[in-house]
Order: sequence, then C-alpha cells, then structure tokens
Amino acid sequence: MALLDTGRVCRKTRGRDAGRYCAITGKTGGGYIVAGKGFSETKVSGSHLEPTPWVVKGKDVPQELAELKLA
Repeated sequence: MALLDTGRVCRKTRGRDAGRYCAITGKTGGGYIVAGKGFSETKVSGSHLEPTPWVVKGKDVPQELAELKLA
C-alpha cells in the first residue's frame, strides 16, 4: 500500500491553497492530480502534500470531504 494512492485525503502545504484539504484523484509522471472544495482539479508535486489517515472512495470529492468535516 502506497502512502499517496488514489483516494487519499491530504493537506496542501504550499501554494495559494495551503492548509486546505484535498483528495488525490490521479497520478501523472511528475506528480498527483488533486481535487477539493473550492478549487478545481490541479496537478501538484508530492512534496506539496501532507497525507492524512482518511481515504475517500467516491467520485464527489468535495461532498465526501464535507462529510469528514474537512471542507
């Protein structure tokens, strides 16, 4: 099990969205694609993400983050 897998909830540590929670929706050659409440899917480096113990399983990431009370 990889720490930064699809569905893993992370906290962004750098950039204009720093401090916000997001979920990994995919992987690219140089990083990860993340989505969260208040911003669209973006590509970020793994060094900009702090993983959490939560994992989301559905397609509606903002809704699931709200259910976890993270958004």
